[in-house]
Amino acid sequence: MAQPAVAASDGDTFWVGQGSNTLVRQTLSALWPWISARLVTFKHPIVEISTNTTVDGAVHNGRLLICSQPVTLTPIAGNMGSGFVCDIINLSAGVVTLGGGSILSSSGQTALQPGQAATLWCATYSGGTVLYAFMGNGGVQGTSSSPATGIPGAVSGVTASNATASSIQLTWIAPTTGGAVTGYAVQFRLSGTNAWSGTVSGISSLSQTITGLAAGSAYDFIVVGSNANGSGPSSAVVTASTTMAAGAVTSIVWNVAPSGSYVHGSGVIGVNVHVTPSAAAVQFGFSTSATAPPSSWTAGVNVNSDLWGAYVPTPGTAGTWYAWAAGTDGSAPTHYATAFSVS
Repeated sequence: MAQPAVAASDGDTFWVGQGSNTLVRQTLSALWPWISARLVTFKHPIVEISTNTTVDGAVHNGRLLICSQPVTLTPIAGNMGSGFVCDIINLSAGVVTLGGGSILSSSGQTALQPGQAATLWCATYSGGTVLYAFMGNGGVQGTSSSPATGIPGAVSGVTASNATASSIQLTWIAPTTGGAVTGYAVQFRLSGTNAWSGTVSGISSLSQTITGLAAGSAYDFIVVGSNANGSGPSSAVVTASTTMAAGAVTSIVWNVAPSGSYVHGSGVIGVNVHVTPSAAAVQFGFSTSATAPPSSWTAGVNVNSDLWGAYVPTPGTAGTWYAWAAGTDGSAPTHYATAFSVS
């Protein structure tokens, strides 16, 4: 039956009972010292996790989650709500994974090794809703540690080389700050995508060949060093591309072939063909014979889709010549039926 109240102030009063049936008045400002004296003794509730679990605001917000088994924790923003925060410690003998595929991580990784820790937030802001895991210091330590014995610093000097149709070799320089690295991990993804689709961990050297990649594709790579205290920050992103596959060609259809007359040893001649399968690399050359392939070849370039082309040096000898194309493995050698003249 009371009228609506305005915003609270320190001088507001309320009735309290203090050991008798006589009510007395108390102000909000007088109550605050009692509240603040008890805040320092507050302890975060502990929740033990031993099975795969979906993170939920009603159960896990403000809690310390102790993972006693290698489990997957799946954060879902709709279940957590903006402002959610919890701490996670992996006290199991295996890896604890933050699943779901939508987490932004300070280390670029979503896996906690045994003895590592993370803080998980959910926040809504002008750019949308973000799930963020801070995994910087990661380790459970009984005493404070100096920077030299903490997590590693960032890996530097990452370079890519020796690309094939399915692999790329990475090399890097060990961190010069932080604790000593006991292992490295490489994460990779197709360029233009957001989620890291692959991880190679447990690397003990300063190089690693990443295999199982798609032919003719660009990939992003990062390298992270770690030790018993946790994972350091990730390296700068390096982008490199695999080569086109040199697999067997089953069909070659000429699109642009030489025509007219050319001056021997002068310039180049542009040619291109449609190839099946489209990712199988081809080569081009000229021969004076319609039955014997060329003795030398020029590697083709994938123009788009199944179209491959090249600029082939004009023959150095006058005469009648035929244009040839074949897979780089020698498969499906095909000549253009109409010869061209070199003068």
